Amino acid sequence: SVSLRARLPLAVSAQDSRTKQVDALFADYAQPQTPGCAVGVMQEGKPAYSRGYGLASLELGVPIDPARTVLDVGSLAKPFTAMSVLLLEQDGKLSLDDSIRKHVSGLPAVFQPVTLRHLLHHTGGAGDYTPELVFGGVGMEDVAGADDVMLLLARRTSLTAPPGTRYEYSNTGYFLLGRAVESVSGKTLPEFARERIFKPLGMERTRYLESRTAVIPGRASSYSPDGKGGYALVSSNWEMYGDGSLLTTADDMVRWAEGLNAGTVGGANLTAALQTRGTLNDGAQIKAARSVVMDTYRG
Repeated sequence: SVSLRARLPLAVSAQDSRTKQVDALFADYAQPQTPGCAVGVMQEGKPAYSRGYGLASLELGVPIDPARTVLDVGSLAKPFTAMSVLLLEQDGKLSLDDSIRKHVSGLPAVFQPVTLRHLLHHTGGAGDYTPELVFGGVGMEDVAGADDVMLLLARRTSLTAPPGTRYEYSNTGYFLLGRAVESVSGKTLPEFARERIFKPLGMERTRYLESRTAVIPGRASSYSPDGKGGYALVSSNWEMYGDGSLLTTADDMVRWAEGLNAGTVGGANLTAALQTRGTLNDGAQIKAARSVVMDTYRG
């Protein structure tokens, strides 16, 4: 799922030259028997273009539909974890300067100086559990969950860097933030996000993958090149979330972007907080905000 913001006018008409330019970008994904993607374009805060390219299922020949096809969007789950933390801060139930150990039990003392603020900006030195599990012999198609990650973290004797000294992208950090949301709210992260974010924004087809065996209406299959000119099915049986495991549609992601512009969830203050860039201990500002990278492209 790709969400694009454009400054130039984009007409919905299929004959519009800019529509054709967008289509040209994704032409490789629109070939017969090719897995593809869904695209949503916003301009001046309003939906301007929406289309699916390629197939959601090579086996059944089902095309991708931007409104109905549910895709695993990987790390685009992280902004929703950040929003959940910021909503709880608004509720007065936590402080971003709290140690992660205050809200997540089972972490060793080495995590004491790591705050929620550090983890939101990927500056906590928490590392990344994903390669650690893989190097430990747990493949992506093996069954693994939150308990496996916590057992891994319980053995930590050091951080990858002192908190606040450098930016280092961390799935571990957002996994822990998701656990903190659950501890503070008394609800699972999927429950909290559904009540406080997805429902208010009308994201009716968005959900977390809580079980590898769940039947998800409209879910696209995942593929990789098989090295023989075709494709092979790819699946993950990991059941942890906070850093990933979000299933959504392109149109729902546009609804989320619209909601940010309007301040529908948490008001304008939350939208601003989500986009507040981090600062290192030496005062240097980094591009990373709270799960969002702030940068400039072509002006």
